[in-house]
Amino acid sequence: MTGRIVYVERKPSWFKDISNRLNEESTWVDKLIARFVLYRHYGIMIDNNEIIHFYCPSILKLNLGVISQVPLSEFLKAGGEIEIDEVIDVKFTRDEIIERAKVLVGSDFDGYHLTKNNCEHFAVWCGTDQRKMSQQASVTTYRNIYSASSALKRKIISALV
Repeated sequence: MTGRIVYVERKPSWFKDISNRLNEESTWVDKLIARFVLYRHYGIMIDNNEIIHFYCPSILKLNLGVISQVPLSEFLKAGGEIEIDEVIDVKFTRDEIIERAKVLVGSDFDGYHLTKNNCEHFAVWCGTDQRKMSQQASVTTYRNIYSASSALKRKIISALV
């Protein structure tokens, strides 16, 4: 799997313990996502024990997005199994994909954005030189929760001003 675009499918936790999907930056929106949203988290497999991925510790703190190289166990900490994305038609060799990912470790990849610049955009860029996303929005996706939380955040701010 080295040099491949991989993902882990994050399934809704509903009423199960979600502590393994949270961190010190998590907000109430992150807790909603962990409970109700199905999505794929993408990365580049460096070797059998490490992944490079684009990660944002909280959906309300997008300025904290960063590309990092982590142990496979950390990438999988919320459960799931690694799967190879066979649909993406890569134009680089596996070694080139790894090199492209490694060069960006520590960067913010022009800032995290839920639908315009996320982990899938990063992984696809490493393999194709294009920022694309194939995941579609539905009733229980990031886009809907993000829109709702953004609207709520604006109302709270306007009420305080």
